Amino acid sequence: MSSSSPPPPAQPNGDPAAAAGYDNPEPQRAPQTADADRVPMLQKLAIGVGEIPTIGRQSIDQLALPIYNITLGVSPVLVTVALSLTRLLDAFTDPLAGSLSDNTRSRFGRRKPYLFVATLVCAVTLPLIWAVGPGWSEGAYFAYFVATLFAFYIAYSFYNVPLFALALEATPDYHERTRVAAVKCCFSHTMGILGAWLFAITQLKTLGGTIHGARVVGILMGILVLAAGTIPVFFVREGYRHLALANKRLSLVRGIRETFLNKSFVVFALMATGNKLSGSVIQGMGIYIMLYHVYHGDLRAASILAGLWGTCYHLATIGTIPLVSWMSVRWGKLRALEVCLWIFVVGAASTWFTYRPGVPYLVLATALLLAPAQTAFYAILRSLVADICDDDELQTGLRREGMYASMDAWIEKAMASLGVILTGIVIASVGLDRGLGGHQLPLTILHLRLAYIFLPMGGVGLTLVALRYFPLTESRATAIRQELERRRGTPYAR
Repeated sequence: MSSSSPPPPAQPNGDPAAAAGYDNPEPQRAPQTADADRVPMLQKLAIGVGEIPTIGRQSIDQLALPIYNITLGVSPVLVTVALSLTRLLDAFTDPLAGSLSDNTRSRFGRRKPYLFVATLVCAVTLPLIWAVGPGWSEGAYFAYFVATLFAFYIAYSFYNVPLFALALEATPDYHERTRVAAVKCCFSHTMGILGAWLFAITQLKTLGGTIHGARVVGILMGILVLAAGTIPVFFVREGYRHLALANKRLSLVRGIRETFLNKSFVVFALMATGNKLSGSVIQGMGIYIMLYHVYHGDLRAASILAGLWGTCYHLATIGTIPLVSWMSVRWGKLRALEVCLWIFVVGAASTWFTYRPGVPYLVLATALLLAPAQTAFYAILRSLVADICDDDELQTGLRREGMYASMDAWIEKAMASLGVILTGIVIASVGLDRGLGGHQLPLTILHLRLAYIFLPMGGVGLTLVALRYFPLTESRATAIRQELERRRGTPYAR
């Protein structure tokens, strides 16, 4: 076999993986993680630090409507249209980043050249999003917002996708992959705590108003992105690198086609869609209910409560990482994920009782209930992507972490924006009137609260249904790894 040809894909009949237990429905426990499969803590931390630049994406989710709609008066429909246009862009740039990353051959590896350049561009373009001036026309605000979003998100695709691919390649072990994802989750949600306070920070009197405050916040975030984004470039080692050298190159179109021919990934995509959409609606719509229902139009008080809610939510997410990781090992990834999602359903329903005028801090109880599902999304659902990559190699003979990372990244960003879009549609359709301030019509508030409950529940319902059809149980994933290593040896990341 030539060095440029991949190992032969599995055949439908007589597949050695099936004989090894791939099609065996009986639950089998994977062996304890071998020392050679463990990722050193410094490597995990370096991968985790790479999540700090996600503050850029989080800032857009947190500030888009408060700055451009509430402060500048741009129609919420226009703001959400701008965000939806970036998702159309991401539908091309994310897969492009994944394809180029998978197919690159350089002495610096497949991922790191893109990481380095993208970090620099993200650090420059992020502050520009919030460098708006007062007195512009609505059309000017819209055009500027779209242009700066495009510049940032093109660069962010070429940062986020290779970084995720590096994490997927860190280890071949079923449970160690969850531990790597858990460390990433910790850093991401630490940034979530900061992101929850960004709008409140813009309200500080020392910053001279919301617009100037947004500019200062943007500059500080750019500096943070620059400092943290270079860490994985210099300190994370690329796994599966020697196997990738033997990969044949796939075109972008064929790579996307092969990805969506993988049944495991299609089911995963439905699971990720429902889960992320639910969380996005909760975060996007919450500030409006706090502002107009809990605080009757007091913007400063609502921004502080939103900051406290986000802090509690992300701290609870970090705090539940050990519990969710234990559940994943003890019960299996899929069962642990299901339990966390049902807790989310309870949390969504609780908003009817916890978001009440006169007792604002009761909303923090809901934050605690929603946190386990978010932990499961990052620590469990994300680790399933690495298992899907093994399944893909069994079928195609190729290692394509970049392409699968790009698809997952696009789903996450698309659902984050769709959550904001749904928020804008709900706000426009329920008749919310900024001119009425804190004296909105009772029917308007009722419809807003009902949407806040049932939209997230619908998203989680989609995830729970899709979860029933996800084929890569622990026993199957273990058998796939054994067959792959029988064919081409052990692909240790170090």
